[in-house]
Amino acid sequence: MLSRRNLLAASALAAAPRLAAAQEAGPPAGVVRVPIEVTRNQLWTAVQLQASGPYRFTIDTGAAYFSVQARLAVEAKLHAAGHRTRLITHVGGGQQDYWDSYYADTTVIGGALEQKNLVYQAEPGQGGFIQGVVPGAILLTTPTVIDFADRAIDLYMKGKPDTSGYDRLTMTPIEAANLEIIRQLDGSQSALVIDVEWNGAPLKVQVRTAASPGLFLYAHAVDRLQAWDAYPKWAAENGRWGLSTTYWNKLVHLPFKARAVRAGPLIIGPAVIADPVVVMVDPTEVDHVDDGQRKPVWQVGNRRLEVDGYIGMETLRRFSLIVDADQRALWMKPNAAIRQPFRYNRSGLRFKAVEGEITVTGVAPHSPAETAGVQAGDVVLARDGTRPPDNFGWDLSDGPGTVMEFDVQRGGARQPIRMVLREMI
Repeated sequence: MLSRRNLLAASALAAAPRLAAAQEAGPPAGVVRVPIEVTRNQLWTAVQLQASGPYRFTIDTGAAYFSVQARLAVEAKLHAAGHRTRLITHVGGGQQDYWDSYYADTTVIGGALEQKNLVYQAEPGQGGFIQGVVPGAILLTTPTVIDFADRAIDLYMKGKPDTSGYDRLTMTPIEAANLEIIRQLDGSQSALVIDVEWNGAPLKVQVRTAASPGLFLYAHAVDRLQAWDAYPKWAAENGRWGLSTTYWNKLVHLPFKARAVRAGPLIIGPAVIADPVVVMVDPTEVDHVDDGQRKPVWQVGNRRLEVDGYIGMETLRRFSLIVDADQRALWMKPNAAIRQPFRYNRSGLRFKAVEGEITVTGVAPHSPAETAGVQAGDVVLARDGTRPPDNFGWDLSDGPGTVMEFDVQRGGARQPIRMVLREMI
């Protein structure tokens, strides 16, 4: 049976990419071009597993391993690798599930990048729009251009990309012990860490291509900056950490509270984003049990997290990026999206989605959702009584004045809802 450490080592085969036989003409010699799309702030490319697919896989600079929806692992006839990870949905036991490991004889990424014998972690459940994950190690083995405007990632097997017009940022070295805290905190393990400035304060942040928030601050950074109560206008957010034990033999999901505020500026190199939306984790709510003691989630053992948070796709999609891990350099150049307004939940409606079913978990006072009559516990339905589309959550961040019409199931009866979005912060 393969150990967890061996599984991760096998997944690192992405460090030796090569051209697929059917590489199409287009990029310069020595460059592999992987077509990409950005849908609802989700960066993805088409991936074939064995002879099945293509499937939609996100390229995640915060991921340490390849993963795929469990049902697709079966559909694509992947081979069982004989390793199982136990998943517990909250502290104290509760619902349990398992992630099984598989390997694929052949994986083709974006129709251009062929990999052999990759190991996949199979996520339980039916999943959503994104059907799998390609780890960001694929971007760290060779100089790489990520061009969101041209919808392409170029991997330079030979030569170097032209950095004219780009501004260089130095990637901050992070000790392996601190990367382990990040991994235990939310399952990410991004070595892409840069220095930015927010509201006059210096921050160390990860670059996370599979995360949506423009700027996400961990609880310890919010505590240090005394930012939690500094902004009277805010919109509630929520989520879960994915704390893990040694070698990920067990995962424990912990809920956390967060709020979105509009505050800045956010300065990334010479680029200034005047009024970004920032998601902050409540520093008084987030803790966990470690060696029988209650500790802040940003502390594991005697080590404390050095990274303050991350910038996600709501910021990254506004730039073209060049990554050169050997030089520890990240080059950035603004594109036309730099002037677009930031998206955030303008409804005041919070929800959880399980197997495609959306249940309202909270409604902010005086919000569009409350005005429309939405209540906690409501199950959201489309007007024809079917489950709402995958983009329901994304549509909550549309511009002010957007009208959303849907039904809710409450107490055995359906009720129509007409909700008009407006600015909350």
